[in-house]
Amino acid sequence: MLRKQTAFTLILAVVCLLLPQTARATPVPGINISKLTEEASLIVVGEVTSVQEEENGVFEIGGELRKARRMLAVVRVDRVIKGKAETEVAVRFYKTDDSLGFATVQANHFGMFFFRGPAEALTFVSPYCPSILATREGCARRGSPLECVVAEIDCILKSPVATGRDLVTAIEYFRTVPAANAIPVLKAAGPHLISPFNVLAGSVLLQHNDLSMLPLVEKSLQKSSKLPVQSEGTSWEFVLSAVLIHIKDPAAIPAMSRLMSSPDEQTRRDAAGALRNIGTEAVIAPLSQALYDEDWEVRWKAVMGLAGVSGPDEDDEAWYPSHPEFKNNEQHYLDHWREWARKKGIELKIKDKL
Repeated sequence: MLRKQTAFTLILAVVCLLLPQTARATPVPGINISKLTEEASLIVVGEVTSVQEEENGVFEIGGELRKARRMLAVVRVDRVIKGKAETEVAVRFYKTDDSLGFATVQANHFGMFFFRGPAEALTFVSPYCPSILATREGCARRGSPLECVVAEIDCILKSPVATGRDLVTAIEYFRTVPAANAIPVLKAAGPHLISPFNVLAGSVLLQHNDLSMLPLVEKSLQKSSKLPVQSEGTSWEFVLSAVLIHIKDPAAIPAMSRLMSSPDEQTRRDAAGALRNIGTEAVIAPLSQALYDEDWEVRWKAVMGLAGVSGPDEDDEAWYPSHPEFKNNEQHYLDHWREWARKKGIELKIKDKL
């Protein structure tokens, strides 16, 4: 039976995919690659060689006293990304009896580990995500710690033995990497990835307001607002259209206008949101047409977008309706903005009378 995981690209704090890990009853905080890198005093690529229990008792964890076991893990160091380390490092962590969502650290786990503290008292930067994926092969890297971490993630995309799960995880990491670091890697790797991984890479580029793979993402969105990915017995479903609201480049207006004709209402909603965010005069025509959309939320986003681009001639407070206000007086706002569009010389094709 496939295990289904839903990812909402609207937020993207990436969920840590540490292997192995136990089932977690408690939602874990999102992982931020940039923050992890910045807060770590030591980053290494290596393998956990042993894990043992040091003490079973009550400890202060997260500002509260909790029953837990204090564990000691030894990590063999293959590559040092940040800081200085010998061939092995020891790190202490807690294994709680009640579920806090902490990751399980087990022997033989390989990855990139993020530590803080002095060498004799290392802890994980995040108990929820002690490590991220890494390749066993050496990676060519140079520059700042973040640039080196990005280079290591890039090696996953290029690895001939990377699984589909590895590719999904590595691509998702780039959502929490600054655009200046993420865009060059994804632009280079994206076209060489097979479908649907190339579409997923294109969605991350759009999140960083880069349109280089927009045609590929648009083609997928014409079919559905969701992107299903299946590999090695695992299934993911990404809300692909959610990345559209990150777009601010006016060059995307033709694609967003085409997506306003999609049969998928969520795609139309998010395309309208993108046009609203772009906010130049070129969005007036497609947003005006959206005043006749069959979906209530698309019409509301069209009203809000037109109010934003209308300029000083319109009273902001009067024509920026909240959700409840628009629901209660929808026709009032639609009539106003349809008339406003006609005065602008916009030719409207009426689908249904709303």
